[in-house]
Amino acid sequence: MANNLFLKIQQARKELKNLNIKKTGENKFSKYKYYELGDFLPHITDLQEKHKIMSVVSFGSEKATLTIYDCESEQHISFESPMSTAALKGCHEVQNLGAVQTYIRRYLYMNAFEIVESDIVDETTDTTTPKKQQLSDAQIKRLYAIASSNGISNEDVHKFIKKKYNLDSTKDLTKEQYDFTVKRMEKPA
Repeated sequence: MANNLFLKIQQARKELKNLNIKKTGENKFSKYKYYELGDFLPHITDLQEKHKIMSVVSFGSEKATLTIYDCESEQHISFESPMSTAALKGCHEVQNLGAVQTYIRRYLYMNAFEIVESDIVDETTDTTTPKKQQLSDAQIKRLYAIASSNGISNEDVHKFIKKKYNLDSTKDLTKEQYDFTVKRMEKPA
């Protein structure tokens, strides 16, 4: 058992990946499936107990934060997301707030534990007109967080992108280039 928070999180990520969790959420209008909190959070809770880590989600007016603590040391790491709003039909403000918090918790855990699902944007886009999808701020933050957790600076990420793709910005990466770059930052040569 590792005594470093980053190793503990990585072990939990690997074990979670090997569980082959099924998606139970379904958007019937756009015809795609997605992970709900209940699909993976019970497994994460078990893995956190096993690896002696714990997570705490907090919400502010501007951002939400998921902080993972090492129960055997004072180490911790935080994952952030900007806050958003919801306007669900037939719901009052507290229900909309609950929806926002549930969705943001879902995305924070997916980010922290590297839970991957296909891009909903890709699945719901008209494929008859090819368009280059720009990376989201969350994807770019994820890339830098992965690189940082492996001792790779933002400057080194930019150098890699410039050398490999001759691009000046991470926002210019295609989805395929982004996926490859993330894999390289996870396992630096």
